[in-house]
Amino acid sequence: MGRVKFNQMLQELSRKKAQGVIFHKIDRSTRNHSDWSRLIDLRDFSDIKLYFSADGIDMTTRSGRFVADINMAMSKHYIDNLTEEVKKGLYGRLKQGLYPFKAPIGYLDMGGGKLKEIDPTKAPIIKEAFRLCAEERYTFNKVSAYLAKNGLTTSTGRAYGKSTVSRILHNPFYVGVMEVKNKTFIGKHEKLISTKLFHKTQNILSSKKTLSQGKHDYLYRQLITCDCGKNLIAEKQKGRVYYRCHNRDCLETTIREDRITSFLKKDFNKFKLDDYFIKEIGKRTLAKLGQKNQNQNKFNSTIKLHLANADGRLNKLTDLLLDGSVDKEYYLTKKKNIHMEIANLEDKQAEKLLNFKEIERELKKLLELSTSLYSAYILGNKQEKRLLLKKAFSNLYLINGTLVIEPKEPLSLLLFSSSVLLGGLNQTNTRKLSCQEQIDTIVNKLFEYFTNYRS
Repeated sequence: MGRVKFNQMLQELSRKKAQGVIFHKIDRSTRNHSDWSRLIDLRDFSDIKLYFSADGIDMTTRSGRFVADINMAMSKHYIDNLTEEVKKGLYGRLKQGLYPFKAPIGYLDMGGGKLKEIDPTKAPIIKEAFRLCAEERYTFNKVSAYLAKNGLTTSTGRAYGKSTVSRILHNPFYVGVMEVKNKTFIGKHEKLISTKLFHKTQNILSSKKTLSQGKHDYLYRQLITCDCGKNLIAEKQKGRVYYRCHNRDCLETTIREDRITSFLKKDFNKFKLDDYFIKEIGKRTLAKLGQKNQNQNKFNSTIKLHLANADGRLNKLTDLLLDGSVDKEYYLTKKKNIHMEIANLEDKQAEKLLNFKEIERELKKLLELSTSLYSAYILGNKQEKRLLLKKAFSNLYLINGTLVIEPKEPLSLLLFSSSVLLGGLNQTNTRKLSCQEQIDTIVNKLFEYFTNYRS
């Protein structure tokens, strides 16, 4: 198998297209018993001559054929031994936490004996693909289209097939676990996604409802809730898109998509916060978080204890396998589960330390969004608008024909206070004091939020 030219040669010989074949040496002809047997059959039943120029073996004599069989067996032993040594080397690397194969998409190969590093260009795209699958229930085709749109394609420029997308979304390498031939190993490379997101993706993929392909991709699909608690269903009639509640007992009827857009534009245009206010909030919150970050230099003892316990159970499991108390299939399954548990514990351990740079980036995004919510929505495409609404708002409600929006934290911490602070910082000293006190309150709330922040 896999030796196309060799198989083609045997077919030609069986058709008597040649009287024989000349090999350099026996170990260059074949290194497995199956192919050797096929050559011998051609010699014995089709009168094909076999010559080995460097070995000097006469295949027409019984002693020559005996020596050839011995040489072939020695060649087979050599290749078997070489295979074992290569496997030992590969598994040795895996046990060290190194991945000795080509880096998965989203990582970079840094050379032999070195850890795979996150690709700054492709990694965010792969991370978003996991999120789209887990939270937006994207199909394999839609994930593939998203990857292609962002430049991740085959070498020929075509979109990835379903099997490739499936391999990406099922690969535990992205959470620090290396799986090779049903065996798992803990990797030392940096994780791309959290185990929580990975498990959520696996649950979606294994569900019977996995990623059903919708016929329409309406802008506010599954984003608006009726006052009765049901989601509004999008329908297209006479060229317009309507969102309707299908609850027969509901008093709400329908709302056009353009009216929803008008409501949102009107509300977003109200949120325009004072520059001084934004700068003060950012400066004070970062200072407070920075102080906490300096003080957090110890790992959680409980997590450490759980990690030690997991390592102990892994060693005990290996002993049970060696003693013959459990079979190999049970061992591999339990070993993978423990490795995933260790990866999850390491996630929790890392969460005990504030990722200050990540928090700084997220706080900067929050402050920018709070000053440009309207423009970001107006200028965004359909996918960007949906993403903005899902990330910034917990839900949109239709109540008595009016759209009501509820911002998520931490955006709500800023927007709910905007009515007090808008334009108030350039007035009297008494008003300034009130605003300063309000800023302190918001800083404390943001500090509490980002202290518990998880990327």
